[in-house]
Amino acid sequence: MKHDISPAWPAGVPSKDLAMSRDYDETIADHYRKVAEQEGLSPTSTMADEIVRAMETDAITRFLDAAHAAKTGASSGTFRIADIGCGNGYTLGVLAQRNPEREFTGIEFSNELRALAETRVREDKLANVAIRPGDVRDLAAAIEVELNVEGNPVPEFLDLVRELRPAQCTLVPDDPDQRTSDHGWTLVSAQGVTADCKRLEPVLSELCGLGIRTALFIDPEPEQIAAAASVGADRIELYTESYARAWGGPDQGRCLDLFRGAAARAAECGLGINAGHDLNLENLALFLTIPDVLEVSIGHALTADALFMGLDAAVRAYGRALALEPRDLETLESLQSLLRDRGETVALIGVLERMLELLDARGDPFDRDRFAPGHFTSSAFIISTDHRQLLLIMHSKLLLWLQPGGHIEPADHDVEAAGRREVREETGLRDIMALGDGPFDLDVHQIPAMRGNPAHEHFDVRFLFEGRIAD
Repeated sequence: MKHDISPAWPAGVPSKDLAMSRDYDETIADHYRKVAEQEGLSPTSTMADEIVRAMETDAITRFLDAAHAAKTGASSGTFRIADIGCGNGYTLGVLAQRNPEREFTGIEFSNELRALAETRVREDKLANVAIRPGDVRDLAAAIEVELNVEGNPVPEFLDLVRELRPAQCTLVPDDPDQRTSDHGWTLVSAQGVTADCKRLEPVLSELCGLGIRTALFIDPEPEQIAAAASVGADRIELYTESYARAWGGPDQGRCLDLFRGAAARAAECGLGINAGHDLNLENLALFLTIPDVLEVSIGHALTADALFMGLDAAVRAYGRALALEPRDLETLESLQSLLRDRGETVALIGVLERMLELLDARGDPFDRDRFAPGHFTSSAFIISTDHRQLLLIMHSKLLLWLQPGGHIEPADHDVEAAGRREVREETGLRDIMALGDGPFDLDVHQIPAMRGNPAHEHFDVRFLFEGRIAD
């Protein structure tokens, strides 16, 4: 039986833009519910695999087309895709058949699932697919930094940990069929110590004896945090999905306070504090205002950003955020030679020189109360996806049509982050993609005296974004 799934796909939403959205999972889940209703199933039921898989492979194919076109300007040619955690290889096989011009690698740690995937590839004669075991062994041998291995402490996983002896092992309560984490360990309940807590205690003791630092994936609940300490964990990893969902909304402050309290409780219990899940370039800097956070786990967001920024630029961006230098402007310094190389005008190079002088001067160049000669600001030009529209807003004080922008706040981990925040606050747009690496334009302009503030200059760093602009 064939299923027509196309009517339920959100009209006018390209898969590239959808994949960039914070609401990607929610959008897909809503799509699944609509298809379930079309098929006469309960919206809360699990649909037949062929329906879900057809939707999944369709979405991935469209995303791959958009990502490839964005990077190369074409939708054909060699394009290598890795499916990490490919399971039995079903989705990988469908994608390989649909995209014979592309090369696929399936990576699967489970010996049983990997054998199924290899059988599928062999029987379907998929010459563009290679299946290999998880590459954690190769990674462990190649890196010179700490290795953190994360997983549910099932026997097969623990055998790998014993073999690798990583610096840290993070234990999570995920079931084998889960797409991603959705809760932390429940170590204590109203009935007392749980079965999971009893199962973890000897595991933690063994890992400690092997010289491996341990961490337990925990919700921001004081009683679970205290239990993690009592069962023998060295650290906790705070499950941060609730923070990521609240970020930018009315519950952001309350949720951040919840995690501050959780971190404080962990410190009282002598636990180190890690954090992870749905942290990204937008919400990371604010979260890191919480004291004593030692490390964060970021995988999906960094990979997604790398698709559009390039891997080197994405790693540098996260490095700046993690360095807790919210006002880092190293991109300006790198622009100096770039501007000259591309033949920019002497005037623009002169603006850059003034900005560098401001950076070197005494005092905080990002302080909005610095008026001599002024301070840095950030703004954004936003063009529509068809590059035919430019979004401007009416400035309430200057009474001019201008691009969104404003002052750089302490929680902004860099100047581009400030521009993105101003876009969200002033226009409501969230799904915007940077065009180019670094600032698009620089400008120093005079701000007249008003509301008790003297006349001063704004040293404006401008970025170019693409987004969906409503008519």
